[in-house]
Amino acid sequence: MFIAFNVFPLLASLAVSFTDFNPIIDSKPVFNGLANYFDLINSPRQEVWRAFSRTGALVAVTVGLE
Repeated sequence: MFIAFNVFPLLASLAVSFTDFNPIIDSKPVFNGLANYFDLINSPRQEVWRAFSRTGALVAVTVGLE
């Protein structure tokens, strides 16, 4: 159970983080290596904080509904 609910999602999200993948538009992920991480480091800080605030809002709503 631990592997199914903890380890597998962690490894799957790590694998997807190395791809250029949009599940709505693309049918297949395209490997791009560390480009996503370089984009994150080199992007304006406003974009990063916007992503963090959206994630925080999602967590707040999800926890609030539970």
